[in-house]
Amino acid sequence: MRLPKRHNFHSFRHGVADAFRAAGYLDEQHGVLLGHAKATTTGRYGIMPEGPLRDRVKMIEAIRYS
Repeated sequence: MRLPKRHNFHSFRHGVADAFRAAGYLDEQHGVLLGHAKATTTGRYGIMPEGPLRDRVKMIEAIRYS
């Protein structure tokens, strides 16, 4: 017997990643919004997040769900 699949936070992240891709954004552009850190040396420096807040708001507003 197979138990029903439960949704969790990772399910939400997968759905949001697909929505960003459908809106035309590359993984490198929306990874930070999903909590993924850059795997570069420069990405480990500083405490300020990359990119202006208005760009992030625009990305979030671009995703659509049916």
